[in-house]
Amino acid sequence: MQLITIFICQFSMVLLLGLQSRFVRDSQYIMACGNSLLLGVCGLVIAPVIADKELLQTKLLLTIVYLSAGPIAISSAIFIHDLKCSKS
Repeated sequence: MQLITIFICQFSMVLLLGLQSRFVRDSQYIMACGNSLLLGVCGLVIAPVIADKELLQTKLLLTIVYLSAGPIAISSAIFIHDLKCSKS
């Protein structure tokens, strides 16, 4: 369960960062402000999860899960943003 939490935390952070980049590039002020708040909440959740001492016992698996979330998340962010733009 903790590895799933790590994946979700990292996925969320990278997804939101990817979307934030697109919102800023496209001058979408309201979306960028709302997304910024979500990034702050995500950061508040991630720090204690990463600091969990039990997770440090499974370093290899933790590293694999943590690193795999990023590429999946950034690809998802591009896909989500492109879907939104194609509808407008």
